[in-house]
Amino acid sequence: MRKSTLIRMLTTAIALIAVFAVVTSASAGRAWCRADPVLLIDGEVVDIQVSSSLEMYDSATGPIQMVVKVERGTRANVVLEDFGFGHGYDIKIETVNRLKRGVLAEVQIYAPADDSSLPVGVHGLRVTTNVFGFLFGQQTLLWIDNAYGSANQWITLQVK
Repeated sequence: MRKSTLIRMLTTAIALIAVFAVVTSASAGRAWCRADPVLLIDGEVVDIQVSSSLEMYDSATGPIQMVVKVERGTRANVVLEDFGFGHGYDIKIETVNRLKRGVLAEVQIYAPADDSSLPVGVHGLRVTTNVFGFLFGQQTLLWIDNAYGSANQWITLQVK
């Protein structure tokens, strides 16, 4: 295995551990359920959490649909995903010619359910993948944002 590949894999693993540490402390004690795929976009770890009330587990009718739009030439991969609201995910990565200035990606979420009145939140978190910062306990949060809507409607969050 080449040294650069090993460093990239180590960096990704450490960044994922940091994402889980931040996410766990941020969501502790809430009466909501959260689902979260983790993306790697041009070397940046992006955690997208989809939240709803606990009733979503009984009401969900299919996988959470996620469309991740990135500019042409941008590397984007799904690194990790959970079981969504019991049905998993249908994740598509699309390339576009141009996003708004300062936007790394545009994430669109659709959570299908029997009950369209259920609230759905989309929460994004991007952390640095700088290995030295993680080794010395200096996590760098680069971006965090939220968007809200309901089941059975598209919700858009711009990753900056």
